Amino acid sequence: MKMMMKANLTQEKKKLNKNQLNSRQALKRLERKYTFSVVEKEKLLKISHCVITGIAESSEGGFTEDGEFHSAHDTEALGSVRISYYCPKDRKQKFLILKKAKNLSNSNSDKVIRWRAKRIYRTLIETHLLYRRIAENCKKIYFKSIFSKFAHIHFQTAELLKNNYDLEEYRQFTESSLLEFKKFQLLGKSDFLNHCLNKEQKISASIETLVFLNVTPNEKKLFRDQIRNRNEYMIVTLKKLKEDTLI
Repeated sequence: MKMMMKANLTQEKKKLNKNQLNSRQALKRLERKYTFSVVEKEKLLKISHCVITGIAESSEGGFTEDGEFHSAHDTEALGSVRISYYCPKDRKQKFLILKKAKNLSNSNSDKVIRWRAKRIYRTLIETHLLYRRIAENCKKIYFKSIFSKFAHIHFQTAELLKNNYDLEEYRQFTESSLLEFKKFQLLGKSDFLNHCLNKEQKISASIETLVFLNVTPNEKKLFRDQIRNRNEYMIVTLKKLKEDTLI
């Protein structure tokens, strides 16, 4: 029954995707005319799993959060663009309201980007240290090798972020990392690998969003290489291990 429902949702999404935009395509189109803050861009990128079904723009007045148009003169509280989107998962039509940036200074935008980069950098370092500790404490040579490789990839990506955004060096094994290490010791291998897979997919999505929001063409190649390495050597490996019934 679940498989049938999943298949129906996939077919429905494919059907909609034929003539509709995804969130990144919509953002690229809107940025030809408007300037948005990083926060507004992120709001749109968060609905990447949904299909954009309509874009309404307003030069006078604006839109409320529930999608209604108001011709009020005070447009500070109103959005300039209304995105209509459809989520195949819950089969609902929804609205997303974006506000055009007003007198957005580069320094404010840079601060938001740098904050995002710092947060991802710290997550990468904490996970690097976690995987290194797992590798050191693993009895199976196979797992020792895999987690050593994962730790190395995390460190490479973290260094790229540190150098690109001039971040302060961070080398801390936190309380949350310690709890994750205990999970590794207590959970079954399959459950822990599933936990790692979910975490790595979220980290990759965060890096991809950062790259999409703010990197130069030259930097983009370096980041794309790291994202490809993560997908090829980590995400794919974790998916295979998770499906291995012998683990």
